[in-house]
Formats: sequence, structure tokens, C-alpha cells
Amino acid sequence: MPDSSPTLLATTPFRLNAGTARILVIVSARMVNPSQIYRLRAPASGREALTPLEPGAVYVDRETGEELLPVTRTLPLAPSDSALLRSPENLRICRRCDQLIGLDISDCPYCGLRQPALDGTS
Repeated sequence: MPDSSPTLLATTPFRLNAGTARILVIVSARMVNPSQIYRLRAPASGREALTPLEPGAVYVDRETGEELLPVTRTLPLAPSDSALLRSPENLRICRRCDQLIGLDISDCPYCGLRQPALDGTS
């Protein structure tokens, strides 16, 4: 299980008024997606669903009543910084290393470059 405790980024001393020293601590809570999402498929109809699996649970298609069987894990593999599935509409290209990264990730996992904020239109 990944550690989701806050990460200490920096401590910076600064002065208040006449010589009073304080320490500013910046803490970042790293968001990690701990659950793996699986692609399930009904063998006869070929209908599919994407969901995290619970141990021992049986998944049934609402419309056909067929049992859904796990086919594969989806990307990103858990645990991951991103909760979005790896599909073209959820990816962007890093400006420095040209690797595909999730839209919901602020820093490139390959080169560490901070990504610009999205304007919400793309």
C-alpha cells in the first residue's frame, strides 16, 4: 500500500517585525490512486464495463444478466498519481521530454517539469 502521508517540500526561515524569526513549512499532500481499474467483459454478448474489483464479488451485466469476467487491468496501473484512464482525450505531451502524461498530473513523472495549468477548453 502506498504511503499517502503529506510530503515536506521545503522549510524557509523568514523574519517578522523586529528580529523575530519564524519557520514557514510548506506541505504537499500527494494524491495517489490506490485502486486498480479492470476491464470486465460478458463472454456471450461482448458487453464491457470498467470498474475496480472487490475480492470475491460477482459482477453481472444489468441488461443481459450475464456474468462479467475480468479481461485486463487498465492503465495507469495502481498505485498511480493519475486517476484518469490512459486514452487520447486524457493525455497531453510534456513540453520538455515529449512523453505522454495524464491531464490530472502537475509534474511530468519522466523529467519532473511542472506542467502549465489547463484552460479547460481542451
